[in-house]
Amino acid sequence: MSEKNYLAILKGGIFASFLILFFVFGSLLFPFISSKQLPFNILIEVLALFWVFFLIKYPKYLPTKSSLTFGLLAYFITLIMSLAVSVDFNMSFWGDIERLLGVFHLLHFLLFYLIIITAFRSKKDYRQLLHAVVISSLLVVFHGLFKKDPASTIGNVAYVAAMMLFAIFWQAIFFFQSKDWWLKSLYAIGILLAFVGLVRANISGSQAGLLAGIFVSILVLIFVSKNKKFKIISAGALIIFTALVASLFAFRSHSIFDGTYLGKALRDFSTENVTLNTRLISYKSAGQYLVDHPVDMIFGVGHGNYALIFDKYFDPKFYDYDRSATYFDRAHNNIIDILTTTGIIGLLAYLSIFFFIIIYSVRAYRRNLADNSDRSFNKIELSLILGLVTAYFVQNLAVFDSFATYLYFMSLLAYINFMGLKKVDREIMVFRFKGLINNFLVPVFILLLFLSFINNINTLTMLQKTISAYKEVNSLGIVKASDSYRQAFTYRTGLERDSRESFINLFLSSTDKVLQETDKKKAEEAVLLAVEVAEKNQSYNIYDSLSLFRLARIYDFAGRFYLSLGDQDKSSKFGSLALDTLERSIENSPGRVPLYLTKANLLLNFDRKDEAISAIEYAKSLNANMPEAYCQLAHFYFLTEDTDKFIENFKICAERGGFSLINWNDFLESVESRYYQKDSLDLLIKFYEIILSAEKDDIDTLSKLSLVYYEAGNFTKARETALRISEIDSAYTSDVNAFLEKLNSEEK
Repeated sequence: MSEKNYLAILKGGIFASFLILFFVFGSLLFPFISSKQLPFNILIEVLALFWVFFLIKYPKYLPTKSSLTFGLLAYFITLIMSLAVSVDFNMSFWGDIERLLGVFHLLHFLLFYLIIITAFRSKKDYRQLLHAVVISSLLVVFHGLFKKDPASTIGNVAYVAAMMLFAIFWQAIFFFQSKDWWLKSLYAIGILLAFVGLVRANISGSQAGLLAGIFVSILVLIFVSKNKKFKIISAGALIIFTALVASLFAFRSHSIFDGTYLGKALRDFSTENVTLNTRLISYKSAGQYLVDHPVDMIFGVGHGNYALIFDKYFDPKFYDYDRSATYFDRAHNNIIDILTTTGIIGLLAYLSIFFFIIIYSVRAYRRNLADNSDRSFNKIELSLILGLVTAYFVQNLAVFDSFATYLYFMSLLAYINFMGLKKVDREIMVFRFKGLINNFLVPVFILLLFLSFINNINTLTMLQKTISAYKEVNSLGIVKASDSYRQAFTYRTGLERDSRESFINLFLSSTDKVLQETDKKKAEEAVLLAVEVAEKNQSYNIYDSLSLFRLARIYDFAGRFYLSLGDQDKSSKFGSLALDTLERSIENSPGRVPLYLTKANLLLNFDRKDEAISAIEYAKSLNANMPEAYCQLAHFYFLTEDTDKFIENFKICAERGGFSLINWNDFLESVESRYYQKDSLDLLIKFYEIILSAEKDDIDTLSKLSLVYYEAGNFTKARETALRISEIDSAYTSDVNAFLEKLNSEEK
């Protein structure tokens, strides 16, 4: 094949990569992620095959020796090295479907970079590449506006916001480079559109990144400007910009900002921001872990294993801000994430990339001063390039990279590498190793590409089978669909963890239906499959609190299932396994309140009531603001007929908004039935009054309370409560009047 054709294929493949940003296949698990990363992997593997043969045939295209490239390679080497110490090798190497950020997938972005610096050999080439970045990002915004979904085809507004930073700064560069007014107009409109996308995404980290990027851009202009007048103008612009931002923050509470995007964005930068507080708790956990484990500060716990650290040092105060998203698999801060998972070595390698970005950018600027070369930056380009790098770095202090940002960042690195190289001519340093490369390394590389290609195809098939099985659960039930899930599990790709997890979650939400299944043999097969897959997922990481918790719940249900079959031995066996597994889950994340509440339920199965109460009391001590422990104690004391403690804990449960944590209809019916039968109307009155203290206008409870007052002979209270009903809703006036007439008649 000719040199021209090779280059056309490589360049075309790189441009095609940006089309993958719009892939969303509903037939795949986690479609916004898997629909992009897996096709990208396949595309890069095909391109890499052409790339290798191209370099063998035309060695003059071998990438030039570059400190920036070496810095990037050093970082990837540290990622690979971290596999040796990884707590969860599977997570480090393969990652999971929800993120697809394992070393295996990240290596494809390295290949993406290497192919770019091989095939793109002129500023015109890179200008086309960077326009692909801009066009793809603007199309994402257009799609989001059309669908009225700021997440667009990306699926996560944080990732969209990060893309907009690249779009804003690149278009600003093109704006100043262009001489035609109509092109300037197009770029100006594009900048505005990208800004709209950033605002609609409403991500504080990216907004902070934009402000930091603008600040650095102006600051750089001040330092590099030779013209005194221009320097003064730049300094004035920086002062005005800083004063404007400071003023906006100072007056962000003003009513003029109420109900506006700007007002919300400004007010999100506060100590009351839920996301900010949960992030800070996460960072504190990481810091405490490193203090207690100084060796891990050197080597890390393995790429992608941040969850181990977050779990071990989980702070129960987290529940004061968020009670749903309490499991962090990433630090949501690139520096902390890299430090904890790859150690100081990995962090230094990562930071070296940014060091060489600055070196290469300054070199390109100095070249402009020397000979005005095509491979050079003027002061505007230098300032905006460094502003973009700053914006990207700052926003990554509150989030982590994704498919889109890796794609864009590697394009940026390739461009800076090209512009900052001392000379583009290839220094061929590998001919002395030509025999080793051609006879050993190339065949091994091609074999790895082939195996990788097959793995990606199998992963796509597995995900399709998983979604198909998922749909079967909705139509046929978990028991009948278990065979389809079993078939999906046969694909050994390294990424079947999420497929198994899909089955586990569906199974745990369908346990009542499993118990009701008439085909007990088939139901037992489904139960044993759940046990098998939960055990396999837990085996990846014996310290994973979440997988241990899920496994404990599976064991617990298996015990109850066999008890329903009358098999006491198996029931006791699985019950004991559930309690032992939950103890291990608690050991690896001792600050998680729900684990102790589940433990209490398991202890009750063994009639260990005192230990169950102790577990709940300890849960209360971890975070006294949470209603869960009080609600569970209220239910427990109701069952044991300890009335005083029941009322005491139920009141706190209500005050903290815990009604949704109780199986309300059954619980309400049980309480009413018992107290009516025992003629304990005074207790029933207290019970209803507690409910109304939390839900003041609940007409159903008011009606019941009015009736109980009547039956208890307290006609005054009965009348007051009835009148309150008619005040809340006039539709009940006739019923209330009839009840009042009955009261008047009784009083006479």
